[in-house]
Amino acid sequence: MNKSKSSMFFWSLITLAIIGVVSQLVKSPSAFFNSIVNIILFTGLILLVFLGFRKLFSSRESNKYTSAVKASKNKYKDNDSIFSKLRKKTAKNTDFLKKTSFNSVMKKKRDSSHLKLIEGKKNKKKAN
Repeated sequence: MNKSKSSMFFWSLITLAIIGVVSQLVKSPSAFFNSIVNIILFTGLILLVFLGFRKLFSSRESNKYTSAVKASKNKYKDNDSIFSKLRKKTAKNTDFLKKTSFNSVMKKKRDSSHLKLIEGKKNKKKAN
């Protein structure tokens, strides 16, 4: 019941707005078009101000994010091209696919940059 009241209110408001626009258009078309132009100009001005402030006060984090995305794309661009070439070869030659699986090739090409080699004295015995 509450839903029907709100929809009835909404449609009656829309009907009154249409009646008002048509009556203003019939009585004084120049004033109608003048008000339409004013609304468009005012909306455009608000939009320009909003976009100007948005560019002016853009956060550093978004700039850092975009630079990180570009760096990541540049880093992994070579790997993507290697795998795309591999996929083309496997599509042409199914024997190659049977001999080596795509997963084994991926494991060989995977870069473990998060691992670090720590060199130490392996022959030295611990003294208690």
